[in-house]
Amino acid sequence: MINAQMQEFCRYFTSYWLSMPLIRNIWGQFGNSGPRTTSYVEGWHNRLHSQMNGRHPSLAKLIRLFQVSQNTTKFRVCALCTNPLALPKPQKVEVICRNTLVQAEMNMFYQYFMSAQTSFQDIMNYLDRIIAIGVLSQQL
Repeated sequence: MINAQMQEFCRYFTSYWLSMPLIRNIWGQFGNSGPRTTSYVEGWHNRLHSQMNGRHPSLAKLIRLFQVSQNTTKFRVCALCTNPLALPKPQKVEVICRNTLVQAEMNMFYQYFMSAQTSFQDIMNYLDRIIAIGVLSQQL
């Protein structure tokens, strides 16, 4: 019985998937040096999954996530059509926080040294203090 079912499946697979060039051209990716749809879909799926925090959302929450994803994609497509260099790659929240802290520290550094006569040793002491107390790593 199993052998007959296996033979039937092999006949179906060979006749439908392997012998029909139209279908093979659609799903076959051998030799495709361009973008592969599955990579983009997998990236989108991973982003969607991370927004759900790995949980099974309610239908209403899932619809909201789809709507947000659609609106974000629509906005990005319109912006990229207008100016291909308009949208940088989105950054993670941790990177944005670290960049904000670094910028604030740089501003304080600039204000401190522009307000007084400072020597090279003063600058080195200031930098050493920042590194020693871990100003940036403590605030993250």
